[in-house]
Amino acid sequence: GRPWERCATMNGAWGYNASRENSYRPVKDFVQELVTCVSRDGNFLLNIGPKGDGSVTAGSVTVLRGLASWMATYGDSVHGATASPFATDPTWGRATKKDGKLFAHVFTWPTGGVLQIPAITNTISRVYLMNNPSASLAYTVSGGQISVTVPATATDASDSVV
Repeated sequence: GRPWERCATMNGAWGYNASRENSYRPVKDFVQELVTCVSRDGNFLLNIGPKGDGSVTAGSVTVLRGLASWMATYGDSVHGATASPFATDPTWGRATKKDGKLFAHVFTWPTGGVLQIPAITNTISRVYLMNNPSASLAYTVSGGQISVTVPATATDASDSVV
């Protein structure tokens, strides 16, 4: 079969369009589209639409810098990662895996302080937030769920990774 693929524009135009310069989508949208593609073993193609002189618009630069900033912390969860082990997407976001690690990409942070991840057959050595790897999170495994105690608020506005 053909790999899952998503093509996206930053502002609704496939080439430079001065009238669309104030219509850029938020960085969060692109982070979540990238993660969704990886979680489905797919490819993410992002068009930047430079001006006729080859320069990149300020809006494109903002989006690309935002993606680079997110990747600086969470890149290991997508670079070389493969599809989610789950048959369906979790209600809170997406999952990727790599080198014996499961990455829970939490788009919708749980309000009750507990993230419910479908159980996996691997032995869990520890659970932590990617942006704070030295601090382990408490968890229990019961009833087909891994219940992870998480901070009250999301650690990243685009995609917090556990």
